[in-house]
Order: sequence, then C-alpha cells, then structure tokens
Amino acid sequence: MDARECYRGGETLCPLADSALEAAAVFPVVAAGDVAGAVVLLKDESRTAGESEIKLTQVSASFLAKQLEE
Repeated sequence: MDARECYRGGETLCPLADSALEAAAVFPVVAAGDVAGAVVLLKDESRTAGESEIKLTQVSASFLAKQLEE
C-alpha cells in the first residue's frame, strides 16, 4: 500500500493475515496524504467479483478517507 496503488486481482498478493481467503480487490485509505489503512474485498469461491462490487470497495475506501480527514 506504500505505492498507493489499487489491486484488482490477477496479480500475486501477499496472503491476508490468519486467513486462507484471497483478495479480489484492495483499495488504500489515504487520509491527509498518508495511508491509514485499506479496504479489502475478499474472493468468494462460488462466484467472481463484478465491477459493481469492486466499485463499491473503492467508494468505501474513499468514504473512510474523508471521514478520517474531518
């Protein structure tokens, strides 16, 4: 997350702590120019994440960043 780039699946990603699940998308929460965390969309084995789920994850990260700045 130091590069402040988004992850949208397909690439190799470090495993999530204490979880066998993989990430479908990861968006950083950037507040006041610093990375404060990330919002992770986990993969579901029964179906793939669509564009609406990925966009919702991105909006969630943006919302959290705005709340942290206030």
